[in-house]
Amino acid sequence: MITASLDNHSETAELYSQGTERYVRNPQFHFTQQTRENRTTVVASSPETTVLLEGSEAEFIAEVDGKTLEEMMRLPRWAADLPLMFALAAQLQRRGLIMTETQLSDYTVQGNIEIIDVTRARVLESFSASPQDGIRVIDGHMVPSVNSGLPTVIVCEDMISPAVEKLSRKYEAAGYLYCLVQLQGADALISPVLGTSSSVPYDQLKHSLQVNAQYALSGGKLLDNVMGAASVTPRSAVYSLVWSAIQRMKTSDPAENTVLRFKNGLFEGEHYVMTGAKTTKAQPLNLDAQAKKIDLSFNPVNDAGRAKSTRETWETYRHLVSDVTGVVSSLKRLVPEDEELLVHVYGAGHNWALNHGSSEEFTRSLRGRSSGKGTTDLGARVSGLAEAIERHSAISDGTEARLHTSYKDLGEQALDPRTLTQFSQDQYEQRDVLNQVKDPYHWVPEKFDPTAEIDWMPVWRPACDETAWIPAAYSLFMFDHGAMLPGAKCPLGQKMMRSDSNGLASGSTPGDAAAQALLELIERDAVAIWWYNKIPRQIMAPEFTDTPFIQRTREWLQSIGRNLEILDITTDIGIPVAAAVAPKPGDASDQIILGFGAHPNPEIAATRAVTEALQFMCALPAQFRTAEGMDLDLLKISVDDAASHWLQNAKLDDNPHLVPDPQALNVEHVPWKQADPQRIIARLEDVGLPVYLQELTRPYIGLPVVRALVPGLRPWWRRLAAGRLYDVPVQCGWLTQPTQETDLNPISMFF
Repeated sequence: MITASLDNHSETAELYSQGTERYVRNPQFHFTQQTRENRTTVVASSPETTVLLEGSEAEFIAEVDGKTLEEMMRLPRWAADLPLMFALAAQLQRRGLIMTETQLSDYTVQGNIEIIDVTRARVLESFSASPQDGIRVIDGHMVPSVNSGLPTVIVCEDMISPAVEKLSRKYEAAGYLYCLVQLQGADALISPVLGTSSSVPYDQLKHSLQVNAQYALSGGKLLDNVMGAASVTPRSAVYSLVWSAIQRMKTSDPAENTVLRFKNGLFEGEHYVMTGAKTTKAQPLNLDAQAKKIDLSFNPVNDAGRAKSTRETWETYRHLVSDVTGVVSSLKRLVPEDEELLVHVYGAGHNWALNHGSSEEFTRSLRGRSSGKGTTDLGARVSGLAEAIERHSAISDGTEARLHTSYKDLGEQALDPRTLTQFSQDQYEQRDVLNQVKDPYHWVPEKFDPTAEIDWMPVWRPACDETAWIPAAYSLFMFDHGAMLPGAKCPLGQKMMRSDSNGLASGSTPGDAAAQALLELIERDAVAIWWYNKIPRQIMAPEFTDTPFIQRTREWLQSIGRNLEILDITTDIGIPVAAAVAPKPGDASDQIILGFGAHPNPEIAATRAVTEALQFMCALPAQFRTAEGMDLDLLKISVDDAASHWLQNAKLDDNPHLVPDPQALNVEHVPWKQADPQRIIARLEDVGLPVYLQELTRPYIGLPVVRALVPGLRPWWRRLAAGRLYDVPVQCGWLTQPTQETDLNPISMFF
């Protein structure tokens, strides 16, 4: 407790002589106040200092904010002890935390304020009885006549509310520059300078805020505003924020396109506003429209075939990570750095590739999270960022050009979607029963109707430079979200098919993205053929698996009671595909971890399979990365039901295809080892598998994203139509006759 008297503080006489001069906090002053066990604590800051105040100082600063000395003297708490009040005022003034309006002259600003969706009295209170401030509250209906060239700040609770949007349209139509201040309790956002002559029109700011988490959309349900529930903002903080916004309008570069965020009254950081987004519906296509051609040139800078270094890719796209305006809301390590794990794994904001079930299933699903893996920390970050961007880029927003017609009317120009979805007749007939299992990747749609009029999009076949058409509902993820324009969804098409992430990839160039997308299709096809037919295969040749990284991984897995086998599950295509199998033998279950990888270089394919197995382990409770037993309760809340059931029950004895067979026939690998998209395409075409490509790059992002489509290749989910699933095992000599559909592996792939 501070005690004082008039006699021992020389400043008190000066303070008293100033009479009713109004004390205000420094315009850049911020504070947060907490009361715990009847004790008030204030964290206060000015441009020069940040301090922790307790006791009388804390109580004083919270009560006298913005009051004149005369008003302060009438406060019941302080009227009985004026000497203490004067002493505290002097003490805080010396710290630079309180200023007289005479001292405030250097900070004088002029401007207008609009108030939208926020407690009007709170803002008025911050600027009343203060003509020296030069700031006045105006009415939005009078925008053109009162602006008079002065900076204008719109104070609101939501920058993209209809009321704010309407007022912003007025300002832009009138040719004025303005700035938005969003108040949400102790947090706030300040927009870039907006208006017709700035580099950031309101539409682009709105789009950036909406696409971040699709405005916090998950599982088809809108969650709370990203800034949290509204609460009262301290009036001096309102003053400070408005002052800061006006200063930004007076001094910032018109090309500056960042949102400033304040948390608990203190500056937190800048968040990049994406520009270049389409915000209007595209014109319908006609039948003569041509698909966009993709540059398939190949100029790698590393052994994996990437066209840009990991560091260069990170520096180019790191600004897209933001929980305010970013395509990716966050990048977080899934495993602490101090864990003895040989791979780095990052979880990235959202995986919008899975959004067809409940929000609970979305959260728990192994497929419901974008994540990235790598043997280096930077590589994992870039991988996670790239996966989240590729998922985002395939979300329908209504700006994509389409043709509305039927498969029958398109004729030979259309790809039959049944060659892509690969459901069997029995699956269609039993769909009502099968769909009772709430797993979106094994959901069976309605049977395709060739006469139904739906939306179609053009795709390019590079082998013969031709355009074909695929249903938009197969190409794009379609669900409700904040940035969606009318017509973004195709309800009839969505009944007959759904999009997924199979064959969707990003890359440092369009050719790189195309190669990675095709390798994923080849990998999934090989896994499906091996898994559902339960075909034993040989290990991958030691010359490809005895690398330092894989050797260290084996040793670490052995230290926690796990084995590691790397199987060669390459198919007739000849591009190497590896399956990593890491069991922990036990009584009830062998806790079998899996991972897969494909690449023309078998060493890279094996490394990808091993890192994916480690990534799988990172999605599980920590006990799976130790020699301890399995915690079933933690497992059930960490992963979806299918993965949980597998880990609790699967035994190697019941799954002979997971055990190496030295007598099994292997397929010869292709003679080249680089991920050249043109060579991959040529190889697929040579075995009778036509390749189609569709570029889905979003202009406001810039990272190339390509969807590859190869009718006939099998997804690794339960798609049981006739074709490669039954034919390839016989052609390659692994089986003497095709497996019957009813005899296929009853356990569906749960990745």
